[in-house]
Amino acid sequence: MLPKTHRITPPQFRRNTARYSHHENPVAQIIAKDNDLHIIRAGIVVPKRLDKRSVYRNRTKRKISEVIHKKVIGESVGVDLMIKSKKIFSPDESDTFAQLVSEVAEKAIFTHDQTKPKFT
Repeated sequence: MLPKTHRITPPQFRRNTARYSHHENPVAQIIAKDNDLHIIRAGIVVPKRLDKRSVYRNRTKRKISEVIHKKVIGESVGVDLMIKSKKIFSPDESDTFAQLVSEVAEKAIFTHDQTKPKFT
């Protein structure tokens, strides 16, 4: 689970009116927005239409959270991420699922940080 300081809820994310960037792949869709906190905050959404059983949706959230937690540690980028799963996690494809989520998250964080205006 992500530390409380690195979590954001969908209503908090909607209230942030900063510019955003959109990234996706077959596993996840990520929207990244600026924040003034100089930390990465993430919210994870797994729609009920993917699977009605909460056990599988929560397993997917935990797996995404684990991947994001590894990315968040030590980063000082001020960005909010809203991650929407497009696929339910299956233990059979654990490595590929984690790798795809990691790639899209890294791309979202890196490109969003690069497009920020730099004030000197």
